[in-house]
Amino acid sequence: MWVLLGEIFPNRIRAGALAVAAAAQWVANFFIFTTFPTFSSISLTFAYGFYAACALLSLVFVFFRAPETKGKELEEMEDLSV
Repeated sequence: MWVLLGEIFPNRIRAGALAVAAAAQWVANFFIFTTFPTFSSISLTFAYGFYAACALLSLVFVFFRAPETKGKELEEMEDLSV
């Protein structure tokens, strides 16, 4: 996550974007921490299945929306749009 975030944002907004992305990561971790006991009381299969479905959705999002940065300089990535 941190490598992708460090490369994906243009230089002019990188600091602020990294702060927002880190905050979003903490919110997501808090969501998992607080929902797991409730979900596991329903069923562990449901809990892990729900989180696996969320991971699959994020994988699809990254596959289709995150631009490839391999072999590009940081300055070249200014032209990439998400």
